[in-house]
Amino acid sequence: MSRSDCINRAKSTIESRYNKSKFEFDQHTLEASLKISGFSEVDRLIQSTGSRIFYAAISKGESIEDIRREYDVAVKRKKELLVQNGFPADYCDMKYYCDKCSDTGYVGIRICSCLKKEINYELLKESGLYHLSKYQSFDTFSLKYYLEDDDNYQTIKNHLETLKAFADGFGDDTNSNFLLMGPTGLGKTHLSTAAAVSVIDKGYYVIYESAVNIFENFQAWEFRKDKSADVEKYSECDLLVIDDLGSEMVTAFTVEKLYSLINERINNNRSTMINTNLTADELVQKYDKRIVSRLLGEYYILPFRGTDVRMQKLG
Repeated sequence: MSRSDCINRAKSTIESRYNKSKFEFDQHTLEASLKISGFSEVDRLIQSTGSRIFYAAISKGESIEDIRREYDVAVKRKKELLVQNGFPADYCDMKYYCDKCSDTGYVGIRICSCLKKEINYELLKESGLYHLSKYQSFDTFSLKYYLEDDDNYQTIKNHLETLKAFADGFGDDTNSNFLLMGPTGLGKTHLSTAAAVSVIDKGYYVIYESAVNIFENFQAWEFRKDKSADVEKYSECDLLVIDDLGSEMVTAFTVEKLYSLINERINNNRSTMINTNLTADELVQKYDKRIVSRLLGEYYILPFRGTDVRMQKLG
């Protein structure tokens, strides 16, 4: 699914909210019209105000000020009728989920915060980070687990600051790629998740997926002609995070796809972040020299070492 698909789903959510509110408004208005004498006449006068003002402006007929006064009187009378007949005064008011944009998704020509929130939610779901995002953020990343080694503490702190700056500045003309290297349990996934979620919060299209799943999708697309595999997203997303590179079955096919993907994203100035438990020597042994040259030459290398944070948390 593409970024435009995510935006369309978000817009559909906003539209559904409006339709629900409009249905409730119409039902309440119909009920009041049937039960309250004189309500329909007052309501029609209110509903006609916009068109009356428009024609008054172009024909110089009715006074616009007189129309507005009549409108104010009608609105007051409408509420009085409702209250006199046992209804809340606002029973026939249109009740929006978002009063800023009246559930249109836009305030003037600018996107409303409610639509932006829904777009980010759809992007987050599509990225594969929805559940991780709830507890893996920059704010929840603790440096206390690296205090046993002053040099390593400063290294990890620099990694935190580097990735935070990358996420904060995402969208400028500079492409930044990162290779997070080190044993499991040292914070690579946490920091890459935090960076990805921060980029999504700015409205960008992010895919976060394991190397195993990525290459399985390429195989499904290539050999089984499975169109649902949707491999285009790996090239088209604004930020691609490949988790646990090296855990996949390495074949001539996966090596070629990895090189093509890395190379294409570099050439198109699209950022990529890779997590791996492999050392530099292991990368050389496992992959094509072209890949290792790209990774070590075009990516910022962020090494992780220390004591497994998960084990520290378990005491």
